[in-house]
Amino acid sequence: MRVTRDDQGSAYRAAPIQPTSLTITNTSRLEVLFYADGPATYDLAAISIEPCPTCRTSDDVKRRIEAEVPGLGTKSRWEQALALLRWAANAVDYSTDASLTPPDFESWPVEKALFDFFDRDIGAVSCGGMSVFTRDVLRLFGFEAFTINYGIPGTIATHVTTVVQIDGLFYMLDPTFAAYFAVAGQPVDLVTALNMVKRGEALGLQLSELDLSERDFIRPGPIEHVVCLHRSRTAAGEDLCRMGRLSYASVFAETNGESWRSLGVPFNQHSLITLMFRGIFSVGDGVNGDTRVSFLKAMRDFGIRMH
Repeated sequence: MRVTRDDQGSAYRAAPIQPTSLTITNTSRLEVLFYADGPATYDLAAISIEPCPTCRTSDDVKRRIEAEVPGLGTKSRWEQALALLRWAANAVDYSTDASLTPPDFESWPVEKALFDFFDRDIGAVSCGGMSVFTRDVLRLFGFEAFTINYGIPGTIATHVTTVVQIDGLFYMLDPTFAAYFAVAGQPVDLVTALNMVKRGEALGLQLSELDLSERDFIRPGPIEHVVCLHRSRTAAGEDLCRMGRLSYASVFAETNGESWRSLGVPFNQHSLITLMFRGIFSVGDGVNGDTRVSFLKAMRDFGIRMH
């Protein structure tokens, strides 16, 4: 489904499979297009437009971020992107239990995800939901951002992350680990990082992790392998843990490292890059359609397989 508001560009999401509400603000012309990649049938039972004076909007999300990230407007574009990554990675509730994630979560507007889900601690998401939420947060501030899904098909060794284009280069901003790739403390783009691994220079590549001390972990049963500085329960009775400043990469290595190693992907500082050499499943649309085409070309030129 494509939603176009005035001249603000188009937003893409999966067509709803149940009654769904979208909040549209500051718009004089609205276009909603339902389409498919091949022959398909989609029945639209009804559609209506109604005023909603109490609805929260993406503008409310943006105002909250600006209030919680002082000086955001004075930062460079790269510094802004990192600040937004840190904010989004901490705002989400995380779980590896898929039963806690609504099946249509990735089509939700950013305001619904934040105010009606994460703030209320009524469920959680894993790397896919986190990446979509981070993408939407970055787009609120004018960044060209999209998600990619990659790894070894049919195994646990897959991952979804967020990619942002800055000054014509593509950078991985990973909300699962609140991390990005750097060399000697300076950020490096995705193609440079891939080249370093391919040339055997990965030792100089660092996975730089940001602070995740405010992230909540939620699961139906006891939370293991994580030292919780603050532990409580959600309204639905799930365990909720705030782990403090511990590196999440170390937690992931302890809980999933052996499974990845059995598939020939040792979990270390470079795993999120080396896994990409196994292939990419999907690349989400950017606000600018040319961005996706440019990224796909860069990956194919590099020899990355598209599953």
